[in-house]
Amino acid sequence: MKTLNQWLLIWLFSFCNSLFSLEESPETSGPAYFHTIIFEGGGSEDLTYVPWGNAEDENATRYSIRVGSFRMTKKFCYYGESPIRFYNQDREPVFEHEFSRDGRGDFEQIILIRRMKDGKLTSHGLPFAESLVPMGSFLLQSFANESTFFKAGEMKMSIQAGKSKLFHSGQSTQNLSVNGYLMRNGKYKEALTQNISKPLSKRGIIAVRVSGDLIRSTSLITGSSQKSFVLGYNSPKIINPEPNLPQNRSEPVQVGLD
Repeated sequence: MKTLNQWLLIWLFSFCNSLFSLEESPETSGPAYFHTIIFEGGGSEDLTYVPWGNAEDENATRYSIRVGSFRMTKKFCYYGESPIRFYNQDREPVFEHEFSRDGRGDFEQIILIRRMKDGKLTSHGLPFAESLVPMGSFLLQSFANESTFFKAGEMKMSIQAGKSKLFHSGQSTQNLSVNGYLMRNGKYKEALTQNISKPLSKRGIIAVRVSGDLIRSTSLITGSSQKSFVLGYNSPKIINPEPNLPQNRSEPVQVGLD
């Protein structure tokens, strides 16, 4: 007959085992949030994705994403495991995006899509959690092959090729002016002028590339958003079609551009 201590040990072992199993479950590791934009190759794409990664289920919840090259989409939520798979409107695979949760509770990326010469799409993720890029802050991310120089308000910064630097908008409440410079013939040459309105209520990444004597920027900037407004957040895995209606009529149809 087991003693009270033995029963307590058995209960404690069972409790810890269930706790560790819960922590390892992909559904309890927290959702992944993402925005996306066509960063290279131009054009637009009408894509869909499955928030829970269960595309094999006929009635899986799907959301439509219209991705352009001028501004990034709204925020989407994904509960499944890596990779996130993207499909066309006929549910045919287009590309997949690998990611790795780092244990953070606020995992978020901006997915940069590159259109290859053969038309295929590839992707690269930029970390974009609010703990990394807080509200009122902006990350200058260089995709240039030379050093670039910037003045944001009263702040002056230099960024080496391929590197990044985070800055805060400071006391600028209405407009923040960002000026970029290149070193030409031993002198700083102005190569970019950009304004961010009401910067304290926004956060983002400014991706920069150099073309000749100009700095080309892509503004990946967003405001605050409640989770209830994030597309795919708290969505069901399966949507049950209404009687006498085609199944695709029951799918959520959301367009992801701001």
